[in-house]
Amino acid sequence: MKAVNLLPADRRDAGRGAGVNRVVRQPLLVAAVLVAIVAFTGLGLMANSASSTAASRRTEVSRLEEQIAKLTPAKPVAQVPGAQTVAARQAAVSSVISARISWDNFLWALSRVMPEDVWLLNLSAQATATAATPGATPSSFTLTGYTYSQPAVARLMRRLQLVPWLKDVSLVSSDRTTLGTYSVYQFTLGANFTQIPEVRS
Repeated sequence: MKAVNLLPADRRDAGRGAGVNRVVRQPLLVAAVLVAIVAFTGLGLMANSASSTAASRRTEVSRLEEQIAKLTPAKPVAQVPGAQTVAARQAAVSSVISARISWDNFLWALSRVMPEDVWLLNLSAQATATAATPGATPSSFTLTGYTYSQPAVARLMRRLQLVPWLKDVSLVSSDRTTLGTYSVYQFTLGANFTQIPEVRS
């Protein structure tokens, strides 16, 4: 048997559009559905992007590991050609520097202890045969000059003992002589060097 709609035509059209009207009249429901669709779409895109990024990182790490495996291990310094020669030269330079006299500091210290009534003629430093190498510390020091009295010579000797670079100060000679119209003493003092790495600020 065929179903027959006995409602008038205008009522049948109104019933057909009622469902649509109910949906249109509920905008919050429509908005919620749209938000849900957008959210699911965004999550899908984010998951796909994260997966692609992770795969790219794994590929990069694998490539770097292959490059590292191909590298030749570095040789120890002792096995590098010429390293021993360089080390020997550095040791020689360090030895020379540590044994070198700082002459400007030495002369500054000498000037600080020199009495006012003494003036110098000559300063000289000698090295022994075993120490006669470039940059070696001199082993002896000689000082020649003039003063007015023997006590002045003794005072100079005591003051030279205060110079850190000198030790064993001794009198070599002290002779009376005439210098112009003045009677003076010409003296020669000797001392030994002792290297002290002291730098004047």
